[in-house]
Amino acid sequence: MRDKNVFAIALLNSLWPDGHINQTRAWREIRVLVKFLSSLLLVLVLFIGISCAPVVWIHSYVVPIPLVIKIFAVFDINEEAWEANVFEGRGGKVREEYETWRKKRGMSDQMAFFWQKSLWNSWLILFAFGLYVFLSFYCLVHKFSHELFRRYKKGVLLRQGIYASRDGHYARDEG
Repeated sequence: MRDKNVFAIALLNSLWPDGHINQTRAWREIRVLVKFLSSLLLVLVLFIGISCAPVVWIHSYVVPIPLVIKIFAVFDINEEAWEANVFEGRGGKVREEYETWRKKRGMSDQMAFFWQKSLWNSWLILFAFGLYVFLSFYCLVHKFSHELFRRYKKGVLLRQGIYASRDGHYARDEG
């Protein structure tokens, strides 16, 4: 059975065999669907929140993201050429923009120098580690979402079987 049919089955679970709405079953299906969707939404919100938290922290306390984009827009495999592009060439006035931002934040010269050297010397390692963590967390969220859907589907199909046996039983009693 295809997964997209699960929602159609849940809708059919809400009906009597004659096509009229069974309010008890309909509310049960709605409750279960809302629980499934809210769990899925919670997982997605946690994923987005945890994934974006380092970016927000870096933007707020280390270097603004628009400056990071400007720095990587003039990337050159040659480190000296890249540094020249950032501070003197195609990167524009990145140094002046950073200094203005740093002073507004009240960051000391020593702290700014520490972050500049740390990030300049380890950006590739930090990027690879960040990508690894992001992809690992994504895989975890993907598996968790599939498990949530599997449980929802199992419940819908179980209720379908119960309702079919009950409705068949009632239909035989009436006949």
